Amino acid sequence: MDSEGGSKLYMPVEGKAGKICRYGNKYLSLYEKNTSAMQTTNFTDLRKNLKSYLDAVVNDSETVIINREGGTGAVLMSLDEYNAIKETEYLMSSPATMEAIRQGERDIAEGRYISIENEDELKRFLDSI
Repeated sequence: MDSEGGSKLYMPVEGKAGKICRYGNKYLSLYEKNTSAMQTTNFTDLRKNLKSYLDAVVNDSETVIINREGGTGAVLMSLDEYNAIKETEYLMSSPATMEAIRQGERDIAEGRYISIENEDELKRFLDSI
């Protein structure tokens, strides 16, 4: 039981949704991002091929590292990726939220979760609680 009197439930979900965790009356969807999609370029090439780099960033969630002379650089990423980073930063700034996440990880590691195979099962489960 959690502090609100409800049971804790953590559900790994296959497919795009990744893992959906419920803690009290809060839900958290977790998924792994493919971090291998990263390109490196220099300013001259970026300027010459800007549209293709922007398309890759926006459409394929790629990150582009832009190297500059003198060892400096910049990162080009989608607005969605930037917002996700800022949201993670905000969530990590809350000790209570971080403890809830750590508790969820412990519960998953100890087998306290149920497996949902598809969206219909997930909807039926959520409608039942």
